[in-house]
Amino acid sequence: MQAIRKIVGADILARLFTLPAAFANRRIEIVMRPVEDEQVDIERFLCGAVPWSEATDAEMEAGYRAMAADEEYEREAKEWIEGMRREIADD
Repeated sequence: MQAIRKIVGADILARLFTLPAAFANRRIEIVMRPVEDEQVDIERFLCGAVPWSEATDAEMEAGYRAMAADEEYEREAKEWIEGMRREIADD
């Protein structure tokens, strides 16, 4: 089964969904899989699809800050989210 994993800013994702207040000004990880695979044990799938990290909160925050500073990565993430928004609007 294929999956897509992206990390985007909450401000971008908030254009599509109402997010909890705790998500404000944070990076959000999105894992998507095809709907026709509904019978898959999602917890087991995610544990296998998303590599485990023993990074500290400080290390994770530094990594997210580095990604946010990467203008090309941010541009690609925004394009990806806008594409999702258009697809949802078309449905």
